[in-house]
Amino acid sequence: MLAPDSFLQGLPGHRPIIIGLFCAFVLSKAGRKMAAHAILGNIRKLLLRLPLRVRCGIVSRIFTLPIPQGRQIMKETTKPYGYQWDSIVKANKFGHWIVPNVQANGGLEWAEKTANDADLILFYIHGGGFTIGDSLMYATSYLYMIEQFAKKHNIKARVLAVEYGLVPDVRWPQPRLDVEEAYSYLVRDLNVNPAKIIFGGDSAGGNLTATTLLSLRDQLRSGSVVSLSSMARLPLPMPRAGILISPWTNLESSSPTYVTNYATDCLPFHANVRSTHYMGPAYDQLSKEEQDAWIRNPDVSPLFGNYEGVCPLLVTLGDLEVFQHEIEALIQKLQRDGVHVDVISRPDAPHVWIIEPFLAPSIKAWAEGMNKMVSWCAERLA
Repeated sequence: MLAPDSFLQGLPGHRPIIIGLFCAFVLSKAGRKMAAHAILGNIRKLLLRLPLRVRCGIVSRIFTLPIPQGRQIMKETTKPYGYQWDSIVKANKFGHWIVPNVQANGGLEWAEKTANDADLILFYIHGGGFTIGDSLMYATSYLYMIEQFAKKHNIKARVLAVEYGLVPDVRWPQPRLDVEEAYSYLVRDLNVNPAKIIFGGDSAGGNLTATTLLSLRDQLRSGSVVSLSSMARLPLPMPRAGILISPWTNLESSSPTYVTNYATDCLPFHANVRSTHYMGPAYDQLSKEEQDAWIRNPDVSPLFGNYEGVCPLLVTLGDLEVFQHEIEALIQKLQRDGVHVDVISRPDAPHVWIIEPFLAPSIKAWAEGMNKMVSWCAERLA
């Protein structure tokens, strides 16, 4: 193959035209998008070559920054790039739809009109300690999953990535109410069959996944709306299944892995410290007994819930994360409560490794974990 200079030398009369066309392409929207995709994609691939401990340290540092600064850095370093934007459209206040070629097909109106045409909708709730993160921070993983669903299982999948209020802008229980409202948009406003929906969430989003599923179960048992009474609607249905990725199950960091895994994880959470920032100033006005009861409320710390009647669940974790002990305790509780539960874990992985390639031991480990998660979802639809 000729090098570019040799090629141009071979066409001396056409050289100005070729150069002009090349410059026009680079300056065009398509050219800029291609360049951004290549450049940013390669930069992110290079970052994955950093040692895992260094990558965990970077994320840990972001969590220790002032919230506005941490939010901005997290947003800039995880936002979609290049061609990924072709598959993303804002779902009003509820978050974003991730659907292949959604922009070319008609944007939000088309995404909503064809929602029920999908075989599967992943209703996903991002993590970030209730303080940072956004609905697009895992765009690469969403698009990979959609591709694998189609290639390996002949399943037309899409994602509704949910936005919810963050601390300190809002406090408990508003984030869960926001999640329920987004779910209501999906099953009530768009009439999506709940048998096509799989809930998912990581870290704080895993907490919200668990607490929302408990709320849905309670609504169905009581026959009345528990938390959305102002909407005057019937109880929301249980989805087909749920995925808890490194869920934050207990806001009181009392388990032994907060000590043993502190140096190997990406979360700068210290042992025996309650995460009262989620509860707000009212928590400080309670007595010690009231505070103890409050932190063990299943709507706050889902580790203390009873899961009878909840849909099948997949739980993922890494043996290097500070939540390890509490997640294992949750798995045991789910089994005792009669919930169908499957587990994906890695001994060499930290927090949220399966959804965030930057925190996976390797890109191969991330892809293997994602493929297992996709296969689990496909099996639920069978």
